[in-house]
Amino acid sequence: MAKSARSDKKLEGEMIEAFKASQTYKDRVKGKVLRVVIIDPDWMVRRHQISGEILHRYIRAEIAVQNADGTCTLWKLVTFLQDYVGGKFQSTKFDGIGDPLKIPCDNVKK
Repeated sequence: MAKSARSDKKLEGEMIEAFKASQTYKDRVKGKVLRVVIIDPDWMVRRHQISGEILHRYIRAEIAVQNADGTCTLWKLVTFLQDYVGGKFQSTKFDGIGDPLKIPCDNVKK
């Protein structure tokens, strides 16, 4: 797994909660989340291309999951976002996921 660019246990917990609540998790992932590694040092802000107003901010992570058969899968690019409403950022939401990569479970170090 990648080296963590940001240590934030609260955000990692929010990521796990949002990830497990997503339809993508229910349809494609289904395993036990073993580890989350935040791969961006900070949030990136996305603005409206004409007005310049803040739309949301996003951040990327890797998530290791243990499957029902005991094997492990690394989801290398999982994005999360927080919408910007009323002058403040809202709760963390799952945004999207990249392709899975099978890895030895020993490679998921805490």
